[in-house]
Amino acid sequence: MARENTTLSPIMSRLGVSQLDVLDETILTCNITDNINNSVGTPHGGFMTSVMHHAAMAELNSILPDVKNSSLRNLDVQYLRAPKVGEKGSLVASAKLLSRDQDFVTLELDLSFAGKQMVKGNATYKISAQPAIHKDNESYNASFNPPAIPKLNDSDGFKAVQEASKPENYPPYMNTIQMEFAEAVTTPGQVVLKTDLDSSMRAEFTNAHGKIDETLAISMLDAAAGLAGRSATQSGKYTMANLRVHMLAPVPEKTESLTAIGSLVKPGSKTISTRADILADDGTHIATAQVDCIPL
Repeated sequence: MARENTTLSPIMSRLGVSQLDVLDETILTCNITDNINNSVGTPHGGFMTSVMHHAAMAELNSILPDVKNSSLRNLDVQYLRAPKVGEKGSLVASAKLLSRDQDFVTLELDLSFAGKQMVKGNATYKISAQPAIHKDNESYNASFNPPAIPKLNDSDGFKAVQEASKPENYPPYMNTIQMEFAEAVTTPGQVVLKTDLDSSMRAEFTNAHGKIDETLAISMLDAAAGLAGRSATQSGKYTMANLRVHMLAPVPEKTESLTAIGSLVKPGSKTISTRADILADDGTHIATAQVDCIPL
């Protein structure tokens, strides 16, 4: 039977993501437009991963109708390739069940373009038959200790990120989700990004469960870790090989902004390892991610 259409978060609907009416599978599709692109002119990795996350949420809603609340815990994707600059067409995302127990569900994720797989991975969600309950005073581990950044000399990659930090050079997708550099880029291997959650942005990212959807965290983690890696390259040219996200806490209801700190973990001529962390304005550590960047 055909999957039931799921209400997507407003930001996904605004960007043209829609659910196809197909049998026994959840398929989301989206045309490539400038406002989902990175600085190179291809779809932003954070957006592509977010579409797969929404495909997983839609699949959960279809196959587990009794689940009233689901939240992402872990996500692990590999970036295989990207559409060429200027290519037009539709991104197609799907998700299928791999395993479940009483509290957790794991799904396999896929995103393709023109019949070729672009991104693959899996995601684990915590599920509950009870609606989400928001508690402003709920206690989570808010501690965050910034990692020590290996010392590097200035490079073309560092200078490229400094140029990218100027508002007129922001890639389209950063502008779409109103993400900005929170401070000047002064150290190779470290960037700080910020998104203000005013009433309009909060509405854009609120999902069907009434929570701030993980889409924003995924996109900010991808951007911060990638830019930290780029600043550690010699040429400024790189590609991201993967993104491993660990959600630690929900976004507190009264949060007015989220900050993403991208940090170099290990430099290298073949692989650059980075991490990113998201903090709410009250210090709550929302999420962390690890990324491997490949210098070109």
